[in-house]
Amino acid sequence: MRGASLLLVGLALGGCLEEGHGGFLDAGAAAPADLGTADAAGPRAVYPTAGLGTGVGDVLADAEFLDADGQPFALRDVFFDEAERVMLVSTAAGWCAACIEEQPKLNALHAEYGERGLFVLVAFFEDSSFAAADVRDAARWRDRHDLALRVVADTEGAFGAYYDTALAPMTMLVEVPTMRILSIQTGFDEAMVRAVIASRLGGDR
Repeated sequence: MRGASLLLVGLALGGCLEEGHGGFLDAGAAAPADLGTADAAGPRAVYPTAGLGTGVGDVLADAEFLDADGQPFALRDVFFDEAERVMLVSTAAGWCAACIEEQPKLNALHAEYGERGLFVLVAFFEDSSFAAADVRDAARWRDRHDLALRVVADTEGAFGAYYDTALAPMTMLVEVPTMRILSIQTGFDEAMVRAVIASRLGGDR
């Protein structure tokens, strides 16, 4: 559902639905019962394609980008890295004040959970003039916010299929071994994001 938070806390916190930032939950967006956990998944030999979709419980389609250094990057790169267990995708734009406020929090999550299997990805999709972002825009965003995580230029708007881009940022959590979407929300509810990550990777040290 566009323009609303789609957050399935039940995947991580025992089945209760909570209200998310910037909208309401789609209670019908339940994931399959056999979603499993990151630790239970088997070897990552082939990027999953069955069950592709844009909602909670669906498999996230692979997508290709150029990162802030101009290097090719694809979602499958995260999938095939056996060390990665959860991916946090956050979209950002130059006109988005909420996105600016979110960047230090993303850096903090990367520092806290990166070694435990959290991969944080910022997808920069528009500059301050609402023009499609390029590599230089992504690099400026990374440098401006001193980001120690991966930043890509989402020039083609790949993540625009998952939410209303006028309501940026989008925050998505993905179980990497299956590439199933655990949650999608507009805005950034840090407490909820941390709760889901901690349930998958362990609590604070």
